[in-house]
Amino acid sequence: MELALEAPIPHLEEISKLTDFDFILSHLLENREYREHFQRSRRYKILDNSANELPEPVSLTKLLSDAALVKADAIVIPDYANDADRTYANVKAFLSTPESNTYSFFSVIQGTTVQECLSLARRYDTLG
Repeated sequence: MELALEAPIPHLEEISKLTDFDFILSHLLENREYREHFQRSRRYKILDNSANELPEPVSLTKLLSDAALVKADAIVIPDYANDADRTYANVKAFLSTPESNTYSFFSVIQGTTVQECLSLARRYDTLG
């Protein structure tokens, strides 16, 4: 098992020593200390879209800009709580960008029912 943690900014250095890779929240990159910590890091970096921390995730444009800024290895494509269609649209939009060949990525399952979530998983499967 590998471990990543979200850490309070004043404790990034000490908490990072306990983890196996960096899990970065996009919206916090506006903080200079947070941004510089992850810019210096040479570890595997996953950039999250901050959907759980904000009313809506950061935009795909901002996420891709932030990914370049911190040299992320992977991104979590912006997803919308309980909204399979908007989440799927963002996955399709990402796959049409040149960056889809640059970053590994995670597509999040969303929906209001188990059936809707399973349907979204099947839709992802058709994307290749």
